Amino acid sequence: MKAVVVLGVILVVLGAGIWWFVMHESMKDMGYWIAAAYGNEDDPNIEMHVLVDLPMVTKDRPDLDARGEPLWNEWVQSHFELRDAAGAVVPGERIG
Repeated sequence: MKAVVVLGVILVVLGAGIWWFVMHESMKDMGYWIAAAYGNEDDPNIEMHVLVDLPMVTKDRPDLDARGEPLWNEWVQSHFELRDAAGAVVPGERIG
């Protein structure tokens, strides 16, 4: 009977350790989800649309110009970089 109790205690401690590890790993900061969609394909080009969510912008706010307007183009260039198969940077265009 003692062996069953000891085995039960070991299983509970082991289970609690595994549960703690899984919860600890799942609660880490995983960054931000970025929604991406692909559009019209025109060889060799293809449209790529990226949605930037509000939590990403509020963590690292864009700089403001003299009138207090956000400098979105500079913010996008400093946070995103798209490269082609050869490794060259592909220029992006911000809309909206």
